Amino acid sequence: MPPRDKKNILHKENNTYQLIKNLAEREKIAEKEIIEILSLAIQDAYHQKKCDSRELQVIFDSEKNQFLAYQVVDQTDDPSKKLVQSKNNLFQKRCLLRPLNLKKIINYEEFLQQFCFSLQRIRQKKWSEEFLPLQGKIVEGTIQEVYHNYCLVNLLGGKGLGYWGKNEWLSREVPCIGQSKIFLAKETREEGRYPITLARCSEDFLRKLLEIEIPEIAQGKIIIQDILRWPRVISKVIIRSKFPMNNLLGACIGERGIRVQNVGKEMNPERIDLVEWREDKKEQLIKLFSPVEVFGFCKLQKKEDLVIIVRPEQLEFALKEKIVKLIENYLKVKIQIRTWEDIDKENAVIIETVGNLKEDWSTKNYPKLNHKLYGSK
Repeated sequence: MPPRDKKNILHKENNTYQLIKNLAEREKIAEKEIIEILSLAIQDAYHQKKCDSRELQVIFDSEKNQFLAYQVVDQTDDPSKKLVQSKNNLFQKRCLLRPLNLKKIINYEEFLQQFCFSLQRIRQKKWSEEFLPLQGKIVEGTIQEVYHNYCLVNLLGGKGLGYWGKNEWLSREVPCIGQSKIFLAKETREEGRYPITLARCSEDFLRKLLEIEIPEIAQGKIIIQDILRWPRVISKVIIRSKFPMNNLLGACIGERGIRVQNVGKEMNPERIDLVEWREDKKEQLIKLFSPVEVFGFCKLQKKEDLVIIVRPEQLEFALKEKIVKLIENYLKVKIQIRTWEDIDKENAVIIETVGNLKEDWSTKNYPKLNHKLYGSK
């Protein structure tokens, strides 16, 4: 609102109506509603001062284009005073209305604060109604303001602001003003300072990205069975096909890996692994530990834990505690990780081997991995 327009609100000048008209056009709400906001702002500013407990009534005289204020006085307190009648019948009970000079009862700063607050509430309601259908969907926005613990994001071409809390930042790097990103519209509401809460680190955001980039998921042909997630580090997305499919992973990855690459760019630095679902626990475990290669399974004496055998050079990455715990909880089995040399010393009982384990160990001809492992640089 231009400063010269604001100052005229409390003055008895003929351009008051023009101000109301300009505000109505700018805010895209009815002139009647602007008049109500202005009237309430005057009343609120008056009562905030708490200098008088008597009620204040504010009306807009459309003929003179000015706001008039009256203090409500009980008729029995002063029978000699003449009753002021309202042409608009705003006052239903019989009472005395004492005319007041607006400039004397409230100052500009007090009024302006109340007016901005009232206008913000109207905007909030409009925004919440507009954003409500977007809840749970992906929206695009531009970062407008950056603070220590949150960002404000310009949404729908400036129609509203979204709140993006630091707990929903995927990267440790502070976002930059002007950056355009996509977000999950996590929650919309009428109350509160901002009408919509945005997310990028939540599992729901990842699911929505997968639905967008892999249409077969949105169509129900491919099902996300589960997601084992270590936020900002790695997600193991377990998928299965509702109908027979020759190359499930290929369909999800897309031509030249474009589908999963697009998801990976948005989730960066978090790594996204697609894993085919298997009913057999050991088969599923092998796939979940990839790119760490599982050579076999064994049991240690007097222990119920399932021991998996991996290459010595992969042991450090296989022992990542968080991802192991996620796999244990998912498969409901306690896991220990050993190399072939370790279990040979521990008098272990081999249950099952994957490939030529002993032969490979004896030749010590281990192919080096070119994969990026959990949490590695």
